[in-house]
Amino acid sequence: MLRYSLIVLIQLIIVGFTSGKARLDAVYPSGWWVDMSYNNLLVIAYGENISNTNLTVDYPGIKINKITSTQSTSYLFIDMEISPQTPPGVVKMIFREGGKIISEYNFVLRLKNKDDKRNMGIKSADVLYQIVPDRFANGNSSNDNPKGYYERADRLNPAGVHGGDLQGISTNLDYIEDLGVTGIELTPVFESNQFSLSYDHYAITNFYKIDERLGSLGDYLKLIEDCHKRNMKVIQTFVFHQAGKQSEIIRDAPIENWVIPDTKKYLEEAYVNVFSDPYASKSDYNFNKYSWKSFDMPRLNQKDPHLKKYLIQNCLWWVETSGVDGIRIDYTSYNDKDFLHELTDILHKEFPGLSIVSDVETNYPCQVEYWEQKNIHPQHFSAFFTNSADYPLTKEIGAAFSTYDKPTHGLMYLYDILTRDFVYEDPANNLAFVDNHHLDRAYNVSDKELSQLKMMLAYILTIKRTPTILYGTEVLQEGLARMGDGFVRCDFPGGWPGDNVNAFTQKGLSSDQREMYDYLRKLLKWRKNSEAIHSGALTHYRPSKGMYVYFRTTELKTVMVIFNNDPDEQKRVDFKKYKENMLNFKFARDVMTGDIYSDFSGIMVYPKSVMILELEKTGFEE
Repeated sequence: MLRYSLIVLIQLIIVGFTSGKARLDAVYPSGWWVDMSYNNLLVIAYGENISNTNLTVDYPGIKINKITSTQSTSYLFIDMEISPQTPPGVVKMIFREGGKIISEYNFVLRLKNKDDKRNMGIKSADVLYQIVPDRFANGNSSNDNPKGYYERADRLNPAGVHGGDLQGISTNLDYIEDLGVTGIELTPVFESNQFSLSYDHYAITNFYKIDERLGSLGDYLKLIEDCHKRNMKVIQTFVFHQAGKQSEIIRDAPIENWVIPDTKKYLEEAYVNVFSDPYASKSDYNFNKYSWKSFDMPRLNQKDPHLKKYLIQNCLWWVETSGVDGIRIDYTSYNDKDFLHELTDILHKEFPGLSIVSDVETNYPCQVEYWEQKNIHPQHFSAFFTNSADYPLTKEIGAAFSTYDKPTHGLMYLYDILTRDFVYEDPANNLAFVDNHHLDRAYNVSDKELSQLKMMLAYILTIKRTPTILYGTEVLQEGLARMGDGFVRCDFPGGWPGDNVNAFTQKGLSSDQREMYDYLRKLLKWRKNSEAIHSGALTHYRPSKGMYVYFRTTELKTVMVIFNNDPDEQKRVDFKKYKENMLNFKFARDVMTGDIYSDFSGIMVYPKSVMILELEKTGFEE
């Protein structure tokens, strides 16, 4: 039987094995916190024939309400209640078979970590840098091919394991911080010991373990601690709707209905709108709700109360253990609605500062809002998401600045999508992005034109949103989703010894790459300190003659953003048209060039470019 070791913050001791048939391999979760309000646990003992044992526990404040054997003899389900008065310490769990002790396990109770730098959540002042750990940097080559993992490292295979790891991210935090972002967002990092396509960790085989090819739990905690020391935040992606076929809860499921049966019809393309459609046929609804994504990623039955509890506890355990500032529930619409309601409700109450991000790939703002609403409606459901991935905005950005479209027509896409912001409780909480790790790369979306890409990035960095940038965008990395996700999730140049191009040091970058890097870095550093962009009201004007103008305004600061989408004609800005936002401003400073204007009549915007102006009444301090 495959054995797992769980490296945790607490001490795990398994002693006293005898020649009996029963054996204890692991306990999930491995410990808990006495001051958590979530104190009725499902503790799962796992090991060969562990169901043949009897459990005794003697600890003040701990009550074992029920012990249940499952369909598989490899599990014991233990309903453990932790009273509010329970002191921290070691709960000795003694497993006996035929009166003989076969194992003792130390289930450690701790106090929650009160560090105020943990679970901070993300704000509209933040900019996230999305990283696929296997493809960013190989900081420790010794963990590329650990013992017991099926898939071996192969950088020549776009869909293979390449060797990037958590240490590689930690080693390069200077670069990430200097770029000007305020946090990182990690795709899944949990064990995915599958035969193939395991690099992205979307097919989890152990929900309580960091994949050894990415490093250890210690490496993970160090990365988060190092980020927090720099006042950088960490968002972690979780996958709850499926598991890898090699997972113990799939190969040896404790209860048969934990896994939704394989219909052999796989979700090549999910249609998320069906879940909110009041007229949806049962066949359409059920196909999207119950089909597996692929043959090796079984869908989990979150309706089962034991599985639901297992997944919720797993999330709570990781959030408290790691101190992450937010979680993204990827493929949110693939999850059961009751499960999402309960999970987000508990997270919100247990970790009030934590950000919980909904990720629903849709073209419609109303569909984004459907999954994040907090008020119960007969046709809907309620959840407690704090942020949502803004896919409708991304769709419009992709076409807005194309040279093959009429200049004003393209800008109207951006204008019109913002007119729908009324559906959101606070659109500033939406995550804006030009691309992400499973969409075409931004450089490809921009037709490989720097002018277009600059305008796209300037847009997401100045509107009323919380921006996310995919790693490598700053150095024009390429990748088309139709060729496979592995091509989009390409290796960051310089992340491996011997790379001819090293973006971390600027070695070997082309002139275009350097120009893009310098532009984005300057824009990010300015945004980091712009109060108007962080929290200012947004006022925009209907595009005309290839130009689109909007303002971000607070009581003290005003920023004016001007897009000229005409590919040929330089445009003069008619400031009289925007007089309601101009007030008594007499000076303007170009954020990117530093030029200061006192005569607004002479301000011109180059073709296919964006100008960002800070406005002042009395002048600028040097």
